[in-house]
Amino acid sequence: MKTVSTVYREDQISPPQSDQVDADQPASIKWVFNPIIHLDPGSETDGDLLRSKNLLLSTLDCIQDGVSILDTDLNVRYVNTSMKYWYSTTGDFIGEKCYLVYHNRTQPCENCPILKTISKKAPHIGIVKYSQAGRDKGWQELFAIPILNGNDDLVGILEYV
Repeated sequence: MKTVSTVYREDQISPPQSDQVDADQPASIKWVFNPIIHLDPGSETDGDLLRSKNLLLSTLDCIQDGVSILDTDLNVRYVNTSMKYWYSTTGDFIGEKCYLVYHNRTQPCENCPILKTISKKAPHIGIVKYSQAGRDKGWQELFAIPILNGNDDLVGILEYV
Protein backbone atom coordinates (compact mmCIF):
# COMPACT_ATOMS: atom_id res chain seq x y z
CA MET A 1 0.00 0.00 0.00
CA LYS A 2 1.46 3.35 -1.01
CA THR A 3 1.36 5.71 1.94
CA VAL A 4 3.31 8.63 0.51
CA SER A 5 2.48 10.34 -2.75
CA THR A 6 3.82 13.24 -4.72
CA VAL A 7 1.21 15.80 -5.68
CA TYR A 8 1.91 18.47 -8.27
CA ARG A 9 0.19 21.79 -7.79
CA GLU A 10 0.12 24.42 -10.51
CA ASP A 11 1.22 27.81 -9.18
CA GLN A 12 1.64 31.23 -10.68
CA ILE A 13 4.88 33.14 -10.16
CA SER A 14 4.65 36.88 -10.57
CA PRO A 15 7.63 39.05 -11.36
CA PRO A 16 9.12 41.13 -8.54
CA GLN A 17 7.58 44.54 -8.01
CA SER A 18 9.08 48.03 -7.65
CA ASP A 19 12.71 48.84 -8.46
CA GLN A 20 13.73 45.16 -8.63
CA VAL A 21 12.36 44.89 -12.18
CA ASP A 22 14.57 45.90 -15.08
CA ALA A 23 12.56 48.52 -16.98
CA ASP A 24 13.99 47.28 -20.29
CA GLN A 25 12.71 43.73 -19.75
CA PRO A 26 9.01 42.92 -20.17
CA ALA A 27 7.36 41.58 -17.02
CA SER A 28 5.99 38.08 -17.37
CA ILE A 29 4.04 35.66 -15.30
CA LYS A 30 5.22 32.07 -15.30
CA TRP A 31 3.34 28.92 -14.42
CA VAL A 32 5.24 26.23 -12.59
CA PHE A 33 4.32 22.86 -11.14
CA ASN A 34 5.32 22.65 -7.50
CA PRO A 35 5.60 19.16 -6.05
CA ILE A 36 4.30 18.41 -2.59
CA ILE A 37 5.06 15.22 -0.67
CA HIS A 38 1.81 14.05 0.90
CA LEU A 39 1.35 11.49 3.69
CA ASP A 40 -1.90 9.54 3.31
CA PRO A 41 -4.14 9.86 6.41
CA GLY A 42 -3.60 7.17 9.04
CA SER A 43 -0.75 5.50 7.15
CA GLU A 44 2.53 6.08 8.96
CA THR A 45 3.70 8.05 11.95
CA ASP A 46 6.00 11.00 11.33
CA GLY A 47 9.01 8.99 12.57
CA ASP A 48 8.15 6.03 10.32
CA LEU A 49 7.73 8.39 7.40
CA LEU A 50 11.23 9.80 7.76
CA ARG A 51 12.64 6.24 7.58
CA SER A 52 10.42 5.01 4.78
CA LYS A 53 11.38 3.96 1.26
CA ASN A 54 8.24 5.71 0.01
CA LEU A 55 9.52 9.05 1.30
CA LEU A 56 12.84 8.57 -0.46
CA LEU A 57 11.17 7.70 -3.77
CA SER A 58 8.68 10.56 -3.48
CA THR A 59 11.53 12.96 -2.70
CA LEU A 60 13.48 11.82 -5.78
CA ASP A 61 10.32 12.29 -7.88
CA CYS A 62 10.08 15.90 -6.69
CA ILE A 63 13.52 16.76 -8.05
CA GLN A 64 12.99 18.53 -11.35
CA ASP A 65 16.39 17.45 -12.68
CA GLY A 66 16.89 13.95 -14.03
CA VAL A 67 17.77 11.23 -11.52
CA SER A 68 18.27 7.58 -12.34
CA ILE A 69 19.89 4.59 -10.71
CA LEU A 70 21.85 2.14 -12.84
CA ASP A 71 23.29 -1.23 -11.96
CA THR A 72 26.91 -2.06 -12.73
CA ASP A 73 25.90 -3.52 -16.12
CA LEU A 74 24.42 -0.12 -17.15
CA ASN A 75 20.83 -1.30 -16.80
CA VAL A 76 18.32 1.34 -15.67
CA ARG A 77 16.86 0.33 -12.29
CA TYR A 78 15.05 3.54 -11.28
CA VAL A 79 14.13 6.85 -12.91
CA ASN A 80 12.44 9.85 -11.37
CA THR A 81 9.47 11.68 -12.89
CA SER A 82 11.67 14.10 -14.86
CA MET A 83 13.52 11.27 -16.60
CA LYS A 84 10.23 9.53 -17.37
CA TYR A 85 8.93 12.75 -18.92
CA TRP A 86 12.08 13.46 -20.96
CA TYR A 87 12.40 9.92 -22.30
CA SER A 88 8.74 8.85 -22.36
CA THR A 89 8.88 8.13 -26.10
CA THR A 90 11.05 5.07 -25.41
CA GLY A 91 8.32 3.39 -23.34
CA ASP A 92 9.02 1.52 -20.12
CA PHE A 93 12.78 1.47 -19.91
CA ILE A 94 13.42 -0.08 -16.50
CA GLY A 95 15.86 -2.94 -17.11
CA GLU A 96 17.09 -1.49 -20.42
CA LYS A 97 20.65 -0.27 -21.08
CA CYS A 98 21.13 3.43 -20.35
CA TYR A 99 22.94 4.07 -23.63
CA LEU A 100 20.05 2.53 -25.59
CA VAL A 101 17.30 4.42 -23.75
CA TYR A 102 19.01 7.81 -23.40
CA HIS A 103 21.16 7.92 -26.55
CA ASN A 104 19.71 5.29 -28.93
CA ARG A 105 23.08 3.54 -29.10
CA THR A 106 24.07 -0.12 -29.20
CA GLN A 107 27.12 0.34 -26.97
CA PRO A 108 28.24 2.73 -24.20
CA CYS A 109 29.06 6.31 -25.11
CA GLU A 110 32.66 7.44 -25.52
CA ASN A 111 34.00 9.19 -22.41
CA CYS A 112 31.01 8.04 -20.37
CA PRO A 113 31.24 9.31 -16.76
CA ILE A 114 29.30 6.23 -15.60
CA LEU A 115 32.02 3.91 -16.93
CA LYS A 116 34.66 5.98 -15.14
CA THR A 117 32.68 5.70 -11.91
CA ILE A 118 32.42 1.92 -12.36
CA SER A 119 36.16 1.53 -12.96
CA LYS A 120 37.34 3.88 -10.17
CA LYS A 121 34.47 3.56 -7.65
CA ALA A 122 34.56 7.35 -7.40
CA PRO A 123 32.27 10.18 -8.55
CA HIS A 124 32.76 11.62 -12.03
CA ILE A 125 31.26 14.51 -13.97
CA GLY A 126 31.02 14.73 -17.73
CA ILE A 127 29.34 16.62 -20.53
CA VAL A 128 27.19 14.33 -22.68
CA LYS A 129 24.83 14.81 -25.60
CA TYR A 130 21.19 15.23 -24.76
CA SER A 131 18.90 13.50 -27.22
CA GLN A 132 15.15 13.20 -27.18
CA ALA A 133 13.06 11.13 -29.60
CA GLY A 134 16.21 10.37 -31.61
CA ARG A 135 17.10 14.05 -32.10
CA ASP A 136 20.09 15.83 -30.59
CA LYS A 137 18.89 18.64 -28.33
CA GLY A 138 22.26 19.86 -27.04
CA TRP A 139 24.56 18.97 -24.18
CA GLN A 140 24.05 18.33 -20.50
CA GLU A 141 26.22 17.90 -17.44
CA LEU A 142 26.03 14.38 -15.99
CA PHE A 143 27.07 13.51 -12.45
CA ALA A 144 27.85 9.84 -11.78
CA ILE A 145 27.93 8.90 -8.10
CA PRO A 146 28.90 5.40 -6.92
CA ILE A 147 26.59 3.39 -4.66
CA LEU A 148 28.71 1.12 -2.44
CA ASN A 149 27.60 -1.64 -0.07
CA GLY A 150 29.04 -2.26 3.41
CA ASN A 151 32.06 -4.06 1.90
CA ASP A 152 32.84 -1.12 -0.42
CA ASP A 153 31.69 -3.15 -3.44
CA LEU A 154 30.06 -1.10 -6.19
CA VAL A 155 26.40 -2.12 -6.46
CA GLY A 156 25.03 0.75 -8.53
CA ILE A 157 25.44 4.26 -9.82
CA LEU A 158 23.32 7.32 -9.14
CA GLU A 159 23.07 9.37 -12.32
CA TYR A 160 22.07 13.02 -11.99
CA VAL A 161 21.57 15.24 -15.05
